[in-house]
This record gives sequence, C-alpha cells and structure tokens, in this order.
Amino acid sequence: MQKRLFISELKATYQNLYDAVQPIPFIKDRLYCVNNVFVDGGIEFWVTKDTISKKGTWEKLQSYHEILCDTRVKSSRYILEGAPGYGKSTLCLQLAFDWCNQITSSPLKDIDMLILLSLNQLGGVVKSIFAAIKQLLLPKDTLLTEELIQRILSNSSSVLIVLDGFDEYPYQASDEKSDIMSIIAREMFQQFDVILTTRSSHLPREYPALTKRLKLTGFDNISRDKYIQKAVVGYDIEAAKKVHERLSNIPILRDICQVPFIFVMFAHLSHESKTFQTFQPVTCSFRYIISCFMSHMKRKMTNENFQNYDLFEENHRTLHKLAFEGLISKVRPIIWSKKYLSDKLGKQSYEKYVRIGILVEEGPINISDESDSKSLECIEYKAKVRFFHQSFCEWYAAHYLSDHRTLDDVTFHFSHNLMRLNESEASNVVFMDNATNVNAKEDYFHSLDPWDFHYFYRFASGLNFAVAKYTIEYLKDQNGTNSFIILCNLEQYGKTKEGMQQVKEFCSTGPCIDKSYSLLLQRSTIQLLEIASLNKIPILSLNLRECYHSVDVEGNNCIQLLSGLSVPLLTTLKELTITETCREFTPDEIADILRYSLRCRSLEKLW
Repeated sequence: MQKRLFISELKATYQNLYDAVQPIPFIKDRLYCVNNVFVDGGIEFWVTKDTISKKGTWEKLQSYHEILCDTRVKSSRYILEGAPGYGKSTLCLQLAFDWCNQITSSPLKDIDMLILLSLNQLGGVVKSIFAAIKQLLLPKDTLLTEELIQRILSNSSSVLIVLDGFDEYPYQASDEKSDIMSIIAREMFQQFDVILTTRSSHLPREYPALTKRLKLTGFDNISRDKYIQKAVVGYDIEAAKKVHERLSNIPILRDICQVPFIFVMFAHLSHESKTFQTFQPVTCSFRYIISCFMSHMKRKMTNENFQNYDLFEENHRTLHKLAFEGLISKVRPIIWSKKYLSDKLGKQSYEKYVRIGILVEEGPINISDESDSKSLECIEYKAKVRFFHQSFCEWYAAHYLSDHRTLDDVTFHFSHNLMRLNESEASNVVFMDNATNVNAKEDYFHSLDPWDFHYFYRFASGLNFAVAKYTIEYLKDQNGTNSFIILCNLEQYGKTKEGMQQVKEFCSTGPCIDKSYSLLLQRSTIQLLEIASLNKIPILSLNLRECYHSVDVEGNNCIQLLSGLSVPLLTTLKELTITETCREFTPDEIADILRYSLRCRSLEKLW
C-alpha cells in the first residue's frame, strides 16, 4: 500500500515535469510533453583500450535505450556527459516519461522504481537523499516519512536513480560527504543503478573504476530532420522543407546547429515567426544566439545558489581583448590554459562563461588507480580552455574593435600597434608547446585573413559603423572580395533601401561561380544569391563554371559544388548556365538538373 502510494506520487511529480518542456525559453506559455519533442541525438560510450595508460576511444550507441540494455556498457554506475544545450536534462525527462507510461520499447518498463533529482535544487541543508526525495518529489501533504521512503527503496526489486546536473550541485567540492557523493562513489545504494549527468569539464573527482562514461554528441542531419517532422510541423513534408530552407538562410546557424538547444529553438521560430522567414544579418542572428545561451543557463539558475549570476550585465571587455589576441596569434587551435584565463577574467567571471557554455574546458585528464579499499580512480585535471565554437571567438574579437567608438580612435590604435600580443603575453595566452609570437611589425589585419575569419569582418561591420568603414577599406585592397564586401555592408544596412540596392546591382551583373574562386568568394556569392531570392530580387543569370558536382534530390534540392558548398533553390533566377569541360552528363544527372530547374519558378533558360 505504501509502495503504491509512493509510486503514484512520484509519477504525478514527474508528469508535471515532462509535460512542461519549453523549446523556446522566452515563450513561457508554449509547453510540450517531452515525448512529443524528444529525438535521439548522438550518444557515445568510452572504451578503454589500454588499462595501463587509460587510453581509449569513443564508440557509438544507436539509442538512449541501449544505456541500460547494451552489454558493452552494462554497469551500475553511469556518467552521462554533454556540453550545455546538448539535451542532458531533456533525456532525463524522457526516461521519466518512459517509466511513468511503461513504454514497451524502453528498458525502463522493467524498472521497479525511478528516482529523478535535479542536483541544482539541493541547496540549503538537503544532504540526505531521503530528505531530498521527500521535499522535492512528493507533495507537501504526503503521508510518507523519510524512514518509510528508505524502507520502500530498500525493498524494491530494481531501482534507477538519475542525478541530473552534477556541474550545478552545491556540495560537489564540500569536505563533508553528502549522500549524493556517497551514491556516486558507490558507498551507498550499491545494488541500485545510477545515472549521473554533467558537463565533461565537471566530472566527479572520484568515481568507481566500473563506472561507464557516456557522452551526448548532438544532432546530425538525420536527428534534425526527425525533430522538424516530429515536433515542429507534424510530419507535413512540405512544411518541413520550408523550415529547412529558412534555417539554411541563417549562415551562422549552419555551423553550430549540432547543438540541440540552439537548433530546436530556431526550428520552432523559423516555422512560426515571420522574423525568421526573411534575411537577417549574421550580427543580429549571432546576438540572438548569445542571448539564448545566457537565457538557457539563467533558467537553470533559479535556486538560491545561483541568484547572484546577473548574466546580462556582465562586463565582457577582458574577454573581448583575449579573443582578439587569440585571433591574431599564429597558433591554431586557439586554446588557453585554465589558470591563465581564470586569472585574467577573474575566477567568478570565468566560471560564468564556462557555465553559460561560451567557454569550454577540456582534457587532458590523467587517471591513476588508487590502491585503497574503495578502489576509486583519482582524476587530475589539467584543463585547456577554448571557445565553444570559433565563431564565438570571432564575435568577441569583433567587439574589441567595436569598443573603440570612432574611426580616429580605431586608426590611432592600429597605427601605433597597440592591438598586438607582446612577447611575454604570447607564451601565456596560447596553451600550446609550439606557440609562436605575433610579429609586432606586421599589420594585424594580415593575421586576420578574411578567408579564415569571415564572421569576424561581418560582425565588426555590424557592431560599429566606424570600424566597418575601416575594415571595408582594407577588404577593397584584397583580390576576390567584392561579394564579401557587399555582405559586410549589409551588416550595417540590413534590409534598408541602400542595402537591397547593392544586392540588386550584384544580381544584375550575371554572377558566376568558378572552380578557381576561393571558398570565401564562392560562399559570399551564394549568400548574396540567397538574399536576393528571399527578397524577390531578380537574378539575371548564374554561371557555374567547372564547379558543378551534383543535385541533392534527396535533401533540400540544392546544387552541390565541388568545393562542398551548395546553391539552394533560387526562385528569382532567370537563367542558369552549367559549364563543364570534357564531362558527359548521364541521363540521371540531366534529370536531376531539370528537377532543380523546375523548382526555380522564374527560370526561363537553362544552358
């Protein structure tokens, strides 16, 4: 009787949680059941190849179901790692849904009891697992005491405990051991299965050697397609294609859409909001992405332990300078030592950036076996730190230029070489053995090749008009940057009459994409053609010279180029020429080109 009451009250609590998933954080009244939006993303498990050196590889699982039933990962302790926004908490809610509803395809149907706790809620004096269950998972008027809860769990045939968010757990560094830390160390509930979720940079200092490490790797193309059809358009194929097209019109999103949180939010917005159905400068799009990262973490920091985190008024100037220094250094990838970055930013600010997900800590992690009776592994962190994605580094570096408010100010700093790493700084900033210093006599722009850092130039143009004038003057002296200069101008003008006039003039000249063109020139030309098509600007003609690869008829009906880039459907294109020397097209290839052409509604000539 008491066990049935316990299960009933747990299920009621879990239902309140899994019925209130918010894909768009700032739209509070748009709630979904987790089962209506959950899609399996990539998940991998760690396989140790050498027991002495602890070296190994990550191997793939097909589904989250395999966590509990695949013999390769069978254990009683699991650590599920993932970067911010990769769906750790959503997966926990899906597990709760499976258990509550006895989903036949899920291994949780055979679990007698599921305990799901969000560790960031365990502030105050809640160090007892039984007190935590009573206070957080049961109603205020429950008849069950902590002693009864302990007895019910002890007499259950199988129990799965899911501890979500170890990186947000208040007592992870406490000298006084809580029940949670004892459970992780397998000093408590040894007969239960335990899944702990956390970020890769916040693994427990101690955990049993039998613990299996798992990692969420985000969305691939298949996962994204499944999500759009399942959660956004309700399996409407035509509507799904439109969402794909709109998402492809946000260039910056293509680079980071493996992050489920970011992709999910933009997928819903692109389907429902007219704002995301038309051209947006990448500066506007990326500013929005940054605010989403902050909103996502702020939503998770609602308890007393995190109320002091004022994420929207943070002074970023030190990070701006560090990002700029990283870009103009000659060392790739751009990585700092944790100590250096923490000292420069200040410990509290550094931790905020890591929690938000803008900065990412990563290995190497040295593991050595302890020979004590607990058989625990001691983890020694020697962390390196990088930006979540290079585009984030370019964003903050562009702000460093934007911080100089006038053209005279910018010119003064450039001409006096004040924006460089000096010799002593360079050895500390970049955490690489083969670090090389920036030549103080070299103009910094030559260290910021627009071919490699095109977002930096577009961000700089969109953030500060004085800086834009200076950067565009520099670009005019570079070969093959005409279309890229127009994109930089559009960061200032957006959809104004002046901005669209530049696009019209470009499209009236008969654009061409040649195999010999740089990746920057090809990409810039394609993006201008996309903008023209979205804004119903006629494209006189397009000539693809020696660069055609194929038509992607299975995906978005785009033309694939040899460079790896693709030309989307252009509804305002009037004439298309494909020039290939010494190449004979097969009937199937010709049919694919005709299919693409028929979908370009304004096309009059095909050569």
